[in-house]
Amino acid sequence: MVESAGKIAEVFTDDAQKYAVGQQVELLLERSLGYKALLLGYIYPFLVLLVSLFVAFLITGNEGLSALIAVSLMAPYYAFLYRNRDKLRSTFRFRIR
Repeated sequence: MVESAGKIAEVFTDDAQKYAVGQQVELLLERSLGYKALLLGYIYPFLVLLVSLFVAFLITGNEGLSALIAVSLMAPYYAFLYRNRDKLRSTFRFRIR
């Protein structure tokens, strides 16, 4: 969320009385969680796409069909992330500085 104005993030804190809705604050996320988000959002989907593309091409020998299979395998990956969104939401906790 670097350099993004107007983003909304859920933050759970014991000091809720010190903050008002709409107040600008600086949010912190542990570095390890940032790497986890990077893996889940970019690296793993890229690997799924790349590996499935090569495997499908080796099996079918057809580039177009291989690309279609590789892209269609993204749906189950993102469906998995969507089904586990509550667990992910509880994992990625922001803190207010």
